Amino acid sequence: MIEPSEKIWMDGNLVPWDEAKIHVLTHSLHYGSGVFEGIRAYETRKGPAVFRLTDHIARLYRSAKIYTIEIPYTPEELIEATKETVRSSGLPACYIRPLVYLGYGEMGLNPLLSPVNVSIAVWPWGAYLGDEPQVFEVTESELRLGQVLANVQTDLRRLGAQIRHLEQLGERHPGVQDQGRSAEAADQLRKSTS
Repeated sequence: MIEPSEKIWMDGNLVPWDEAKIHVLTHSLHYGSGVFEGIRAYETRKGPAVFRLTDHIARLYRSAKIYTIEIPYTPEELIEATKETVRSSGLPACYIRPLVYLGYGEMGLNPLLSPVNVSIAVWPWGAYLGDEPQVFEVTESELRLGQVLANVQTDLRRLGAQIRHLEQLGERHPGVQDQGRSAEAADQLRKSTS
C-alpha cells in the first residue's frame, strides 16, 4: 500500500492527501485519456534533489500534445509546483507522479469539451523493482542484435557528421554543388541522424 504524504498538488492548490479526489465519471477513467510522468527525488545533504525535472516535464508536454491535450499551466509553473509539492512532503527522497487528465464534465468519445486537470503526488517509494538485486539473462543472439544496432547508430552519426561538413563547405564555398543530392533528401537524412 502507498504510504501517504501530507499534500497533493491539484490544479494549483496543495490539498490534504485524503481530500485529493475526483469524480467517478471523470473522462480519463473511462477512456484512458491522460498522460503522466514518473520522476524521482533523491536524498542529498542539501535536501531532496529531483532528477532531470525539466526533461520530465518537457516529455509530459510532448505526451499531452500527442493526445491533443492542452495543459493549462506553463512548464515553468509545473516545475515550480513539483518542487513545492516535494518541499511540502518533508520527505528526504520520494517518487513524483505528475498526472494530466481529462476531468469530469463530458462523457463520450469527443474529449474536447472535458476540462483538463493536473495533479502532482509524491510518496516514499524504495527501489522500483524491489530491494533485491535483479538478474536479467541476455542470450547471445540478443547481444549480437544489440551490437548490430549500436553499429548502425554509429554509422548514422558518422553520416550525419559528413552531411553537416558538406553543408558547411557549401556555405563557405557557394559554388560547390551538392553532388546530385537534393536538399530535401539531405534534410531527411539529417533529421534521422539527430
